[in-house]
Amino acid sequence: MEFDHNGMIYFALKEESGQVVHISEMVEKDRGKACECICLCCGRPLVAKLGRGKRTAHFAHLAEEGRTTCLADVANESGLHKIAKGIVCKSEYIWLPPVTISEQNDPDRNVEDYKQQEPLLLGEKFKLHYQNAKTEVPFDGFKPDVCIFRERKNILIEIAVTHYVDAEKYSKIKMAQMPTVEINIADFIKDYKAEETESINDFKKKLKNAIIDNIENKTWIYHPSENEGIQKLCERNRELEKEFQQNRIKNLKEQEERKKREEAQEIWKQEQQRRREQIDIEVERLHTNEPYYLSCKAKTKGADTAVLNCINRLGICNLRFKTADEIPFFLNIPVFGEVVFNCDRRIWQTILFEKVFYQWQYDDVNSARIYCYFAGCREGLLNQKFVYIWKKKGKVKFSPEEDLLRCAIEEYLVHLSALGFIDIRYYFYPHSGMNHGIMHSSLKPQRRNYATFLERLLMNFPDTNNPFQYIQEKWISLGKEMEFIQNLDTL
Repeated sequence: MEFDHNGMIYFALKEESGQVVHISEMVEKDRGKACECICLCCGRPLVAKLGRGKRTAHFAHLAEEGRTTCLADVANESGLHKIAKGIVCKSEYIWLPPVTISEQNDPDRNVEDYKQQEPLLLGEKFKLHYQNAKTEVPFDGFKPDVCIFRERKNILIEIAVTHYVDAEKYSKIKMAQMPTVEINIADFIKDYKAEETESINDFKKKLKNAIIDNIENKTWIYHPSENEGIQKLCERNRELEKEFQQNRIKNLKEQEERKKREEAQEIWKQEQQRRREQIDIEVERLHTNEPYYLSCKAKTKGADTAVLNCINRLGICNLRFKTADEIPFFLNIPVFGEVVFNCDRRIWQTILFEKVFYQWQYDDVNSARIYCYFAGCREGLLNQKFVYIWKKKGKVKFSPEEDLLRCAIEEYLVHLSALGFIDIRYYFYPHSGMNHGIMHSSLKPQRRNYATFLERLLMNFPDTNNPFQYIQEKWISLGKEMEFIQNLDTL
């Protein structure tokens, strides 16, 4: 550790009492030789230079003694060391840390396991009470800084300021089998100037706390339970090694399973991508190949009796129809995309009408809600050849792009808007994603002109793969669309 004391001595030994004093304890009557102090390093007399103004108070050797090779660092360290030993001797207790068995004592530990790289603590910190402690008590070939006498086993204390217990002293301590604790107070080696702190008492109070009450700066140099602790350390590490290997095998299995899941997920994604691409091909074919579209639509056409029975089981508007002709015409409107359903369009349009206008829990409607209803609750009605249902965490997501199911729903809602069941704005903005108000809940269309037109047109409707365009062209040719625009202007 580097020192920076500017050659100033702050600690000295009071010649008469043998007590270590600090320069801040000197008063005016102690100035100069009157301090009666000697150097802790060389034993020569010192003078107290109390300083004036910005000059720092310190001890110094007598000028008549000539130049000295005594180092201020050594003198200050000796003073701090003596004060620390005195604190231990005067105290009646001291907190000691648990015995720490270094992980280095097990050469067979697995360094890849962080748990085996941790030391083993024997017991917990404890408060040692004592009545007798002395310094420099001779043992077999060494003198500890302090010996705490006890009825059972004495405990030795070593104070480390800048010099720590070396290998030779450790060997002698171990041979004597004396429990020994080293207290590190190196942090207290600093320029201690009277003007930088309130008093020496504050300094000694902090030093006493570090020596007596703290355990972070204390280490067992030797303890009789060390060998037993090393054995426990090895036993602990053997158990940890078993756990480590078990976790390693478990992690390897989890990695393999995760890899399999990821591979399966990738295969599934590729399969879904291929399926979407195939659906896109089919949809394009429906647009461009009218015979193909009509053949697919013919497969969804159901017998009137079967359709009638199915609709009556649904109980639309709490009514029962005796013949298929009694089914309202607006439950049988041709729309492009109807081939996405596995059933006759009268069935799915009846379900939609019933759901929206008689069971709907909202005052408005948008295509996204109806889409999610059919894709989630009525998925069995859909032909998977023509539609891909987007799901996230098991919940249906509204298709971000136009697909057959969305096309069928939105075209049908446009006609319901033109008939007056839904706000007329839907007729003009079916893809806006906005909510549109439900105008009324009955089986009678409000806009009779469009209702009459559409009902008559459906009686002799041609086979086409673009029914919406056909209907719009006929309606526009009559010059009736201005009625919708006028209705829109009044909103």
